[in-house]
Amino acid sequence: MTSAVKVEPSARVHSRVHPIGVQTPSSEVMLIGSLLYSNPSDRLSVVTFVTDDDLENPYHRTVFGLIRERARGTREVDAALLADDLMRCGKLAGEHGMRLSKCLTDAATSAAAGEAVMSYAAAVVGESYRRRYEQLGTALTELSSSLPEHELLGYLVRAGSECREHSKRLTSLREASGAAA
Repeated sequence: MTSAVKVEPSARVHSRVHPIGVQTPSSEVMLIGSLLYSNPSDRLSVVTFVTDDDLENPYHRTVFGLIRERARGTREVDAALLADDLMRCGKLAGEHGMRLSKCLTDAATSAAAGEAVMSYAAAVVGESYRRRYEQLGTALTELSSSLPEHELLGYLVRAGSECREHSKRLTSLREASGAAA
């Protein structure tokens, strides 16, 4: 005799994959994770728009740099291949290596969707854009008392031009992700 088992709504399996590693991964972790699972053309677009300076975490920068090299060389990208690259370069040794390995593991287990890679890239560049303004404000405050007057405007113009270029990259990414403001 077979009995039917009633499944309560709370016991249903969710259609979204949940992260295995870090439970609240940062947008940087999600970007790297999505790059591991994205298609090659989206991956190449992202590594063209996102710069190392957009990533705040130095370990994320290292992994992103490897992904960029592989994407530009039209080579496959996945966690095992990146770990192999890190191992061959001697970058997995010691404390630094453990942190790089954790960064890669967190990204690979983040449940990031490859299809959302442009949205994650836009989020990372957006955070970087705001950090740039915060750092510019701090720098201007400090430089206002230490730079000669004739150099102040030149510094501000250069910084403004860099902010404008950053804004253009962010706008392009937002448009590509369908989240244009």
